[in-house]
Amino acid sequence: LNTDGPFVLTKRPFKLSGSVLTPGSEPIWNAEVISEKEGQRERTFTNSSGLYTLSLSSGLWKVSVYKDGYTGSPGEYIEIFDSDINRDFELTPRANILMGRVKSGGQPVENSSLTATPGSGVPLTASTNEIGEYRISLPKGDYKMTVGKEGYATSTERLFLLNQGETFMGVDFELQPLEVYIEGVT
Repeated sequence: LNTDGPFVLTKRPFKLSGSVLTPGSEPIWNAEVISEKEGQRERTFTNSSGLYTLSLSSGLWKVSVYKDGYTGSPGEYIEIFDSDINRDFELTPRANILMGRVKSGGQPVENSSLTATPGSGVPLTASTNEIGEYRISLPKGDYKMTVGKEGYATSTERLFLLNQGETFMGVDFELQPLEVYIEGVT
């Protein structure tokens, strides 16, 4: 053991691994698995057997799984502490897909949050990418969609009644920037 020179301590990455399956235990190929923590984002895709592996540092990670045409949970918090973790996820096939853009004054709005609130059940969310585009997979049902982002007025609600396996493109939203007035004496 050489004790001369500086020592460098590095955090051991832990493995989060598992499978993504249908309710009938069929593997789902090419599902996207995303882990987010304090501004960090790691992602991977499942292989043909539905298996995935991510290398993550310790901490509390929000893990979400996506695949067009499937629905699942909006995200699950998993704490990585001092060991590798195996976690399986389930996605339900034949989802409806809504896709479109969020703009303000004709310009894309990045990282705006879309919320689809069902008539009963848990709301599902999606975010826009750097060019204001989003995609969200929803099960059959009626939904109230809203879009918001800090510095903008929340969009007006749009209502959707979705059957099984429908795709809607061009479901666009326009956000209005909040006006700020500063008054005072100089």
